[in-house]
Amino acid sequence: MLAAHRKHKGMVMRQSSTLADAVKEYQRRYGRAPPRGFDKWFEFVKANGVKIVDEYDSMVKDLEPFWALDGVEMRRRAEQVGELASIDLVFIKNGNATLVNVERGNNRTEVSARAQGFARMIEKFQHTLPDMVFAVNARAEARVLVPWAHIVYPNSTNQNSAVGLGNMLGAAGGLDSNSHLVPDWRGQSSVWEAFRQTCPPGTEARRIFRSLQGHGSAQSAFSRAKGQAIITTTPTSSGNIHDEVDPYQGADSDFQFVEETQVGYDYCAHPEAHTQSGHFFSDWRTIPALYPVLSPAKAPGFSDLIIPSHYYYSSTKRYTYGYDAVNTVVKDIDDMEIPWERKEDNIFWRGAATGGGSSPPGYMAHYQRHRFVRMASTPSALNKTVVYSHPSKPNEFFPHHVPQAELNSHMLDVAFTKTVGCMHYPGGCAAMRKEMRFADPVPLGEHWRHKYLIDIDGQSYSARFFAFLASQSAVIKSTVYREFYSDWIQPWLHYIPLSGGYDELYNIHGYFSPPSARMVALASKDGSLNAGSATNDTAPPPAIERREKTEGDVLLRKIARAGRSWKQAFGRQVDMEAYVYRLCLEYARLWVNEVAMHPALRRPYVRAATEIDPTSPRPPLRTPSPTHTHSMSEKQSPRLGPGALSRGYCIALGVLALVFLSALAVSRDSIPLHLPKHALTDAHLLRPHDYLNASASDPAPFDFCPIYGPGDDLATKYGATVLARTRFHAGSGARIQRVVHKALSGLPVTISVLGGSVSACHGAGEDPIAPTCYPTRFFNWWNSVFPHPASELTNGALRRTDSAYFAFCSAHHLPDRTDLVILDFDAADPNHRDWADHFELLVRSILVRPDQPAVLVLGHFAPQYQNENGWVGVETLHGNVAQYYDVPHVSTKPLLYNRYLSHPDETTGTYYADPVLANPAGHVVLADVLISYFQSQVCAGWAAARGHAFDAPRFTPDVKGKGLLGGNAAHAGEETEDETNPLRIPRGRMRDKPAAVSSFREVKPFCASANDLVNPLPPSLFYGSGWSMRNDPKADSELLRHYWGSEIPASKMRVSVKLSAGDVGVYFVREKRGTGVAEVACWVDDNVAGGVKISNEGAGGEAVPELMIIDRNVAAGSHFVECALGGEEGSTSATFRILGIFAT
Repeated sequence: MLAAHRKHKGMVMRQSSTLADAVKEYQRRYGRAPPRGFDKWFEFVKANGVKIVDEYDSMVKDLEPFWALDGVEMRRRAEQVGELASIDLVFIKNGNATLVNVERGNNRTEVSARAQGFARMIEKFQHTLPDMVFAVNARAEARVLVPWAHIVYPNSTNQNSAVGLGNMLGAAGGLDSNSHLVPDWRGQSSVWEAFRQTCPPGTEARRIFRSLQGHGSAQSAFSRAKGQAIITTTPTSSGNIHDEVDPYQGADSDFQFVEETQVGYDYCAHPEAHTQSGHFFSDWRTIPALYPVLSPAKAPGFSDLIIPSHYYYSSTKRYTYGYDAVNTVVKDIDDMEIPWERKEDNIFWRGAATGGGSSPPGYMAHYQRHRFVRMASTPSALNKTVVYSHPSKPNEFFPHHVPQAELNSHMLDVAFTKTVGCMHYPGGCAAMRKEMRFADPVPLGEHWRHKYLIDIDGQSYSARFFAFLASQSAVIKSTVYREFYSDWIQPWLHYIPLSGGYDELYNIHGYFSPPSARMVALASKDGSLNAGSATNDTAPPPAIERREKTEGDVLLRKIARAGRSWKQAFGRQVDMEAYVYRLCLEYARLWVNEVAMHPALRRPYVRAATEIDPTSPRPPLRTPSPTHTHSMSEKQSPRLGPGALSRGYCIALGVLALVFLSALAVSRDSIPLHLPKHALTDAHLLRPHDYLNASASDPAPFDFCPIYGPGDDLATKYGATVLARTRFHAGSGARIQRVVHKALSGLPVTISVLGGSVSACHGAGEDPIAPTCYPTRFFNWWNSVFPHPASELTNGALRRTDSAYFAFCSAHHLPDRTDLVILDFDAADPNHRDWADHFELLVRSILVRPDQPAVLVLGHFAPQYQNENGWVGVETLHGNVAQYYDVPHVSTKPLLYNRYLSHPDETTGTYYADPVLANPAGHVVLADVLISYFQSQVCAGWAAARGHAFDAPRFTPDVKGKGLLGGNAAHAGEETEDETNPLRIPRGRMRDKPAAVSSFREVKPFCASANDLVNPLPPSLFYGSGWSMRNDPKADSELLRHYWGSEIPASKMRVSVKLSAGDVGVYFVREKRGTGVAEVACWVDDNVAGGVKISNEGAGGEAVPELMIIDRNVAAGSHFVECALGGEEGSTSATFRILGIFAT
């Protein structure tokens, strides 16, 4: 809090006091002269006592992409975007403002309250503005999501608005049969899909997979995100090393206060968090092109230009503190305000159940307000830990272990006032009302009866924030939206920031407010006071009256007063006018095309607001300070003298030595001697569910052990013999045991799935992570055995796709680090030798990844393929790969094959949606086969680790150098002295002869995909070539939605590739029967004579992707692939669709 005060004070004191200083500072920050009218703006600022003169970095940064547009284009876009729904235009002409709605296909003439509010904000200075047009967003949600390629290549992408709005928006913009723009998604896409295209290539959000986190005590994805600055509220001198090792585990996030809200949250790096932000599920279609749209707030990734909310600027009884509805005036003190000493010492919130739409449906329970109210309504008896300081000894802290239901009753007064869209809530309106507290609506003034007011995002930003700040209560705020004031306000001085997971909320209350008698009684009953006090020789803190003044209460009141002072000094109507005035000047410079008249003005944005150290003199250092973790409070311990510091070092060294000697002393009991001693060097990471932390005589903690025993329910269900037959190839199981060993040690595990339509859940729920499908069923079982909130399932399966695609592009569909990859292609690959090569390349490319995941081949039995191949299907080809690379292969075929032969119709009707796809019952069988195999591995791993059996193989852990307790390390694929190392990857491919092994080059798959995910092609490659990037949103297969196409004979496209092993292929679309036939010739570098002709003619009833290898054994290094469309030059060809250029 002291640092926050200093930072804000430094920012205010740095503001320029003269016009000359302001001009100089502007030039220093942005590398160009201020816009015309800057002097008049400065006069306005000074005449009205506006304190913020220089802090407009976010505004300038938002405008930066528009510098790539000339004035004509800027003006055309500003008017053109008004054709869209919920966009109003404000025309400035001859110093007067006119408001118009020109939405195409809509006859209404009224304009929104937001446009009217903007017009009122500019009334005082509109006479100084040139003629121009502003497009004002009528909705609360931001609208503009510009793809990454359009920002990075503004001069190379097709962004000419002269062709019309429909052309600018493309298929993503949505046009109906009458060429009218469709305002909502209508199931065609979603905000999240549009947002993903704004992320840079290579980021996690650009990879094509869905993910599901662990359950139980799982923290919010916001809480788990790495790199977020936190403030530790508990002492770090507890001596418990577990507290600082794994930020995912346990209650650690309950004690970490964030430095700021999530306005800068990186969804590109942490896509798993998007399901907890309602704006990604809005039903309203976003704008996929750079248009100048004014909006009141925006989440990270949006390109709207921010203006103040009309709710802040206007005065209403719902959103304005002190509003007198009778006299229509705003009073300094609200009529319902009460003195601080009489306020309730709890956290208060009331609001509607808003937060997002239903595109796609099924995620409403994860929206911000819904998660918050559900947390505050839970009747859970699970203990949460709240740390209080001693009322008279602020440097001593005491944990209270209290049931969450009691904490909610003691600290929170939170409820919904009405349901909104509850039919989309899981279980419907009845489930929402059952899970969450509802109460009657209250007037705004009812909030002032409470010391804590919490502000939570709804459909967009919360419009009550300024009213809360103006009150005499302290504000807690959680938001992902940036608003006009975000650079001006200081967390921990004017309000208390709250993480998007809300984990620390109870401890925020505990920090500022003392425990009540009820809390102390519950904690004493639990025994937590005696067990967890900060100093064992100090008595627990006594219960005190809640209204008694404590140091925490004094600090809380300071925040309340500082927030009110900020609103009175920085959040006035005239401050909003000054902001909008400055925005209008910057906007006018782009409008009149000053860039063309003065090229020197076209300078890149110089720096972000975060690059200034408020304590440093001008000019500031260019290097940002590193993110740090520090103590949050002003309740600091006295500084240690040199002697005390030296004694502290000695004590610390002594403790470390004692721990090391103790580890050596107990290792003979705690670490089985038959295992490599360094196999458990991660012992310091073990968690409460560390199954290895047991004596050698303890029985197995799993009911299903021993396998096929009386506790094995699956053996009872199917029969032990049949289940045993499902293991086509068991192999050594070494890599699987490494995963099991990690889980037994209490660590999180990431499980990934790749496959075709079956794994994509087509026919059994459609969503790849639907609870009816085998990946989620298996993951839920895994979490029941190894519960960990940071364990994760990712499903990168795609419909109508086989191993030929994933062999080259698996990296697009897998996270950077995963522990286990399940491959399901027995019902996706053709029974052809070429697909044995593709599948082998897929397995090998995964095994040689730096994270060295385990691989398991899962087989789905499809009746259609039995009718074609009998028993000898493609699984025999996959089985050869499994044997060669020592990966297990399990299949449902032994469970269903004989039953299908005897009762084909009954079997198909029970387990299949069609002759290939499994229905939910079929997915149960798939999950059971997986679970049964892993039960056997868990039992074997546990028994071997405890010295009861020797079923699990020995393996060399994947760590370099020497282990702490001895042993050598190795990496998969590396030469080692132990040639029998089961993790060693064979040198050479399956078909390689011994003579060829010496010249073998390891595979490094390269994938240039038309989906523009990890290796996008610069759009400039296509212009003038005759080829173009195209999108078919109606395609029922995701891979077929984006492609490169041409109809111009002799047109060529060239793609650069990087080769290692030297194979090059073209992934194209073989069209359905009856579609026009086209042909291309493709070659590597200048080898035109060696070009391979590829026809897209198909014989089936639907279009399917196919891979054609066009060259082999090309030298390693950089090359290019060129493809030319066949036909007579000057004529027209049918469309040829290329999906990707692949190489190894």
